[in-house]
Amino acid sequence: MVANTTLLTTLAALGETLELAQALGVPTDVAFEVLSATPLAAAAGRRRESVESGEYPLRFSLGLARKDADLILSAGAAADLRLVSAARSWFAEADRAGEADRDYSAILDHILRAREGSAD
Repeated sequence: MVANTTLLTTLAALGETLELAQALGVPTDVAFEVLSATPLAAAAGRRRESVESGEYPLRFSLGLARKDADLILSAGAAADLRLVSAARSWFAEADRAGEADRDYSAILDHILRAREGSAD
């Protein structure tokens, strides 16, 4: 559970960081260059190709990642897990949008598309 907590929150943080860069007009390649010098460097490096290609090969489903977030929040009920709760909200939203069968890293695509949907 501890490892999955870091995976889920790191992906959500990376997604929001890339979404902010996009909203500010920062080109994706520049955003990844900047991220390479941050604590998100490893995650950004592993996910760059998927973000740029839009291809997220299935290794672990987004629906199962949402379930893990639920389990983490339940198990950690005595703790103040604000980041996990925020990350869970992204996974739950993607799950409700019918993306449960995509790879959990496709949460990045969901986050990056969220602004497009809110512009309507």
